[in-house]
Amino acid sequence: MRAFVARTNAFVCIVAIALLSITFVSLHAYPAVLFAQSGNPPPEDMPFTLAGKIIGHSPGKIIVSGGQNMEFDVRYDSKTEIQHHDGSPAKATELKVGFEIQVKGLLTEAGDIIAKKIVIQAKAGGAEK
Repeated sequence: MRAFVARTNAFVCIVAIALLSITFVSLHAYPAVLFAQSGNPPPEDMPFTLAGKIIGHSPGKIIVSGGQNMEFDVRYDSKTEIQHHDGSPAKATELKVGFEIQVKGLLTEAGDIIAKKIVIQAKAGGAEK
């Protein structure tokens, strides 16, 4: 009788573990299944180009007015290529409020732009430097 009870308890434990494992895997796979069923890929950063005037600046970030009352937070770092309109290299310290720029980068799901390249076009009203 004891052997029967021991085997029954072992069987019940194995079945319970299997059911919990299946439930755990199903819950974690569910979002991927939703994306696959809807035909929409999961959200990801998308290429984005912006031209506008710098209206704010702090280390690693500039705020650019894109016109029509739209402002974009543009983030940059040491990997970002910064140059003047003639192709000559520029430094992040040359990104000043009032300058017209063009930004190529990635638009994040949060709405920020991660700059890959920034081109300083000109200071508002004319000359660049």
